[in-house]
Amino acid sequence: MPGQAADASTATAKPTKTATAKADDPITCETSGELGSLIRKKRVCMHRSEWEAQRASDRMEIERGQVQVPVNGGG
Repeated sequence: MPGQAADASTATAKPTKTATAKADDPITCETSGELGSLIRKKRVCMHRSEWEAQRASDRMEIERGQVQVPVNGGG
């Protein structure tokens, strides 16, 4: 039967790049305390690549703030 042959070929197909990429980029969760509270915690879950991008962005913002010259000349 031709319908069964098509089903068998799709079952043996290789996984796509996105499926492989998702396997290589697992979701991880981190818990951090909320600002102003000793008890309340916040849990954030993202892919590993998203965590790396977030950390790189945070580092860039910190470095920009440290290097930036005040507009009013300081004082």
